[in-house]
Amino acid sequence: NYTQASKWSYMGYALVSDTLQSVSQPVLARMNDETLRQQNVFRKLLRFTSFITFPVMFGISFISHELIIITITDKWLPAVEILQLLCISGAFIPIIRLYSNLLISRGKSNIYMWNSISACLVSLLAVIIAHPYGMRTMFIAYVTINICWLLVWHYFLRKEIGLSLWNALKDILPFVGIMLASIFAAAFILDWAGVENIYLLFAGKITITAALYLSLLWVARANVLKESIMFLTRKKIQ
Repeated sequence: NYTQASKWSYMGYALVSDTLQSVSQPVLARMNDETLRQQNVFRKLLRFTSFITFPVMFGISFISHELIIITITDKWLPAVEILQLLCISGAFIPIIRLYSNLLISRGKSNIYMWNSISACLVSLLAVIIAHPYGMRTMFIAYVTINICWLLVWHYFLRKEIGLSLWNALKDILPFVGIMLASIFAAAFILDWAGVENIYLLFAGKITITAALYLSLLWVARANVLKESIMFLTRKKIQ
């Protein structure tokens, strides 16, 4: 069950991370001598990463029940709750990788190594302590530590480029809030409509959530959405 859940979660965050990894590392490395400019570029990358990763990972968590049944049949239904928890944790992995890219670009590979080792050891310890209380408690502990460890990454990043936690949260939390609002609204609409067919439910969750997410970003005048549309339009014209 864990293997099945981990597979789907990994495909989600790896898609985002691998796409951004090839861009963020060289861009950040070119600005080592311009701390303020590097901070501004990092914040822009942070907003774009949040813009992509939260809808992908929270979206997979939202459709996990239908996804598991449609793709690998209902005998794997126990994997659904594990997948939901792993997706919540996985939503923050591309952001953590962005943080680590910045530290590596500034020649702090030792911080990256020891911070990664420490996170693994703390997670392992938490899982061992939580083991007597059942699998669900173990996964909740693992997910909580993975998310909270972002604060440790931020501590080292602030020492490098002076980015405050408040500014980082301003770049991350709006996308979290808008995506969660879109999911709750989509769930309410589908429940009110009485949709029970699993395929319609699957398609409806994706379509309605995506439409609400993009609409709310448009109403909020999110620059990252407008810039993405302009980029895609330009590519299409070319």
